[in-house]
Amino acid sequence: MAKKTTTFAAIDLGSYETGMKIYEFRRDGQIRELDHVRHRIDLGTETYRHRRISTAHIDELVRILQGYRQVMETYGVQDYRAYGTSAMRETDDIDIVLELLRQRTGMTVGILSNSEQRF
Repeated sequence: MAKKTTTFAAIDLGSYETGMKIYEFRRDGQIRELDHVRHRIDLGTETYRHRRISTAHIDELVRILQGYRQVMETYGVQDYRAYGTSAMRETDDIDIVLELLRQRTGMTVGILSNSEQRF
């Protein structure tokens, strides 16, 4: 028997806050938000001033993403997308940051362009 719902998580790594919303997609076309988790983290001030994300903030992002992963497991999330916005986009060493996050959390994070973020 085919499963009647699919669960999906959308993760936003913003300049001053990270957030994750978990959705349930039903076969009848309905979408329902199941949960919304947020965490304050000020990446923007540091990134815009120094064009880098400190080791302390990377460690905090890792803890946040690991916590999000646990929430996703609780809901049986089958797929997710995680994206950073301007604070991460403006970081000079973004490729290193993204690889560290992938290695330490197992999660792939993309970067939204300015136009994608505004859309």
